[in-house]
Amino acid sequence: MLSRPIYIMILLQVFLFPSVVFCQDMGAEWKLLDDQVLNLYRAGKYVEAIKVADRALAIADENFGIQHPSYASSLFKLGLLYYTQRQYDLSTSYYRKALSIQEPLYGFEHNSVVETYNGLAMNYFAERKFDDANELFLKVLRIREKSRKEYDPNVATALNNLGTLYIAQNRFIDAEPVFSRSLSIYEHILGKSHPYVATTLSNLGLIYNETGNYVKAEESLIKALVIKESELGPYHPEIATVSSNLGLSYYLQGNYDRAEAQFRSALQIRTSTLGPTHPDVALLYNKLGRVNAAQAKYKLAEDDFNQALTIQENSPEPDRFEILLTLKELKSLYQSQGEIDNIKKVDRRIKSLESNN
Repeated sequence: MLSRPIYIMILLQVFLFPSVVFCQDMGAEWKLLDDQVLNLYRAGKYVEAIKVADRALAIADENFGIQHPSYASSLFKLGLLYYTQRQYDLSTSYYRKALSIQEPLYGFEHNSVVETYNGLAMNYFAERKFDDANELFLKVLRIREKSRKEYDPNVATALNNLGTLYIAQNRFIDAEPVFSRSLSIYEHILGKSHPYVATTLSNLGLIYNETGNYVKAEESLIKALVIKESELGPYHPEIATVSSNLGLSYYLQGNYDRAEAQFRSALQIRTSTLGPTHPDVALLYNKLGRVNAAQAKYKLAEDDFNQALTIQENSPEPDRFEILLTLKELKSLYQSQGEIDNIKKVDRRIKSLESNN
């Protein structure tokens, strides 16, 4: 497992190819709301999208009932939107409710069902339940490959998502050809300037970072950033993801000014789009703390780490792994200054968390 938090981008194909059938008269209001959810999601306005998706779910219930595909579609979208907020238990609950409708209606290999499997796999991945995520990502890939198309975007998406799991497991040799195949498919079908191409380039950049190939990492990440900014605008959450990964590349090379600039750009975007208390904001404070610590800016680093901890510990679903990483960074900071009392205080917090594993 990686010893530091990184941003890996995983994908869902459903928002490119929505497939819900409904009665035109009864479904007009639901369709209007559903389209609004899609547009807000694409714009990275996830909190607003949740409110509209809740209304769409209520309309689907009222007009069609709780066994209708439209109801299942709204459940699925709420699952994805709560995933963006890191509320994984709630997200999983929505996905499972969606599956309970979709599987009897469609069977186990319909696009809607497979997308929900992928959503569940994303949650397992985020919760570091890697065996469960691996099982579902492979299941999705096997189903997608049954199309036997040489260039299938669904296969590319499944490959990208499996590759993200390999990165998290430090299986970089396995991950690179998976992403390269995904990239080839996307470029052939969507062109070289599509956001999905940028996502795969960003993930390849992470591999190059972790294997010390910083020239290729920087090249891939800058390409990804240019594409994302051109296609999504400068303030989309996905821009923050690529900026953070580029900042990591600069940090690993000791280029702290450039690293800080990328991390601060990402922090501004994540704070404005996700809110100041989102866990992804905390990860950026952690990274800024590491940049300041590396330059012996100890007070600034301490403030950054403590800000990260405040957000992480008060999250609706605190991530124990990320809290431990931040505490260990803080302990290392105090060790570099010989602050024995603070080291002991942080050590007690670390041991308390580890003992509750």
